[in-house]
Amino acid sequence: MMNRVGKNILIIILMALTFVLGVQYASNRKKTGVDMGENDCEIVTFEELSATISSESQQITPTGNSYFDEAETYKGILAEYELAQQSTDELYIPERWKYVDQQMFYVAKEDPLYYSLADLSGNGHPELIIGTIMTESETPAHAHIVSFSAAPLPVGAADYYLWYIYSYDEEEGIDYIERGGNMISIYEGGIIEISRSNYSYYYQYQRDSGELEFLDYFKVKAEIQDDEVKSRSYYRSAQDDSRNDEISENEYWEYMEQYTSRPMELEWELVKGFSEESATGGNRYFDELEAYRNILAEYESAQKSTDKIYSLHNGENVSDLLLHISKEKTLYYSLADLTGDDHMELIVGAVMEELPEADNPLHITPRLSERPAGTKYYDPWVIYSYNEADGIVMSCERGAYGIMLYEEGIVEMSRAWHTYYYQYQKDSGELRFLDHFQINPEIQDSTVLSRIYYRISQDDSRSDEISENEYWDYIRQYTSKPMELEWMPVGAD
Repeated sequence: MMNRVGKNILIIILMALTFVLGVQYASNRKKTGVDMGENDCEIVTFEELSATISSESQQITPTGNSYFDEAETYKGILAEYELAQQSTDELYIPERWKYVDQQMFYVAKEDPLYYSLADLSGNGHPELIIGTIMTESETPAHAHIVSFSAAPLPVGAADYYLWYIYSYDEEEGIDYIERGGNMISIYEGGIIEISRSNYSYYYQYQRDSGELEFLDYFKVKAEIQDDEVKSRSYYRSAQDDSRNDEISENEYWEYMEQYTSRPMELEWELVKGFSEESATGGNRYFDELEAYRNILAEYESAQKSTDKIYSLHNGENVSDLLLHISKEKTLYYSLADLTGDDHMELIVGAVMEELPEADNPLHITPRLSERPAGTKYYDPWVIYSYNEADGIVMSCERGAYGIMLYEEGIVEMSRAWHTYYYQYQKDSGELRFLDHFQINPEIQDSTVLSRIYYRISQDDSRSDEISENEYWDYIRQYTSKPMELEWMPVGAD
């Protein structure tokens, strides 16, 4: 009944690398010139970055983003990448990761990850670059990708695949570019090349704002016969492909020289020493709300299904009983921090249609009778919670019992003459047993003549008779502060 952990994890199949350019910036305005700047991009360390930050006063942008300490943010990102490298999970679970996406999860399991810090924009806020060592077989053979042909590497030197560039933006805070299915190269003056076999985009970090602005877009079309390139046509295009101007090969290479004449030399460090968590203790639900959205989506699908019998889904993070009930009742949900550990619990339930019978010791009866006529009472059916050991778990399921919630994380589960009390623990988020009470009634002609009250141990090995007054003293101890929840229909925006 209690502490049920979902065993089957939602399986995510790794998709083919996207052809879409992975640039996540709001401002991509066309720019006609290139400002190479007077100074080269600066390579920095975390120690230098922290020293600079500590000497500045705290500032907050008009949008409320305060990223003066991007060093700490970057360390958090690197800690998560390190955990991905240590993870024993075979499949990617999106709710466990705030920064590591599906592609990088599998990359981290195959290749050591490296990072570099460099102030690409010259605005005093360094960028964080994530990469892996490029093998000889991975080196691009496309001659027009100048970044890999203009400056041959010394024998034995390593070149790096750039997967992500994280940067600071005054409006957005920490933003990023992702590699996707493309290649990323960096040049002095904050110029970024994003290229594939037959095209290349050029962007530039702006010194004042730190934003990434569009510069140029080039395409190369090749005529191939018998696996040989017979000729090439060169085009300079608008960012949205609304204009494609054919240019000569000489013009093409002049543009390449303009943007790629100074490849940036980065200093790389292994992603290591940022995470204090071990591989076995690396369950990290940075965004448990995303996990809850996935769970609610399954319930919403059940409510909309036209199947007379709803087929059970592959995962066990959804209550089978509640899936079937969703065919007859509208489901509601509520979010509340029952443990006080800053991780919200998800409560899913339905409207209670009938009040408990008078002789049922479900202690909500007096409180309900005092409410105005027509007031809805919501019946919690299942509670999802976070704990460090297991991540998101179905920690409490109603079954044949009624659930009531009280302040300080107390959960009451009642049925007929039995009442159980549990409490969410602040440190671990786990649900711990508190008490179990039983009432034995003497019934004659459907009338209760007397009651005997018992306090029972968790394993039922001990049953102590108590007085009626003692019984109600215990009940008041646990139920004096009923919790008021805000409920929303499942599927509501």
